Amino acid sequence: GERHITVNGVRQWVRVAGPERQTPPLIIVHGGPGGNLWTFERTVGERLEADRPVVYWEQRGCGRSDLPARPDDYSIPLLVSDLYGVIQALGIERCSLLGFSFGAELALELTLAHPAHVDRLVLQCPSVGDRRRIAMVQLFGLLQSARGDAQRRIQQLIETDLPIEAATERAWSLVDSEAVDRLLFVSQEH
Repeated sequence: GERHITVNGVRQWVRVAGPERQTPPLIIVHGGPGGNLWTFERTVGERLEADRPVVYWEQRGCGRSDLPARPDDYSIPLLVSDLYGVIQALGIERCSLLGFSFGAELALELTLAHPAHVDRLVLQCPSVGDRRRIAMVQLFGLLQSARGDAQRRIQQLIETDLPIEAATERAWSLVDSEAVDRLLFVSQEH
């Protein structure tokens, strides 16, 4: 069923669906940062649930999960630790992971950190490669998408000596959902 599990001090939304079988459950890891599973669980998720147990997990600060206490409580190692904590809390010994976009990167990182717990790995459009370039694209995209004070503060981040990855991480905490929509979608009407 649907519940919240507190991992690393943050309540995180989880839903377990599908038949109880001896097969490893499939854990869905959404993209983002900032995404959710609402559409996925109502489309493809229903088909996946027919054959195996499926675990839907929304990352800290995303969808139906709570925000962390501090806006800068986000990092790849912390998100991987959250996912591993969910796996442990659910008593899962081995699982399959389906990660898309940023979620594919988290699935890969979890597999590298805890290979004995991963049965299969399915990756869709993983955001791996030149992390500096990815961070730069995100940072300048956020600058163009932000408005008002958030845009001014992102410009200030760009002008500091912060490493590009750190500046991008901070910039994500400055923007609202409208700015994220402007960044991710060509037209907000679709």
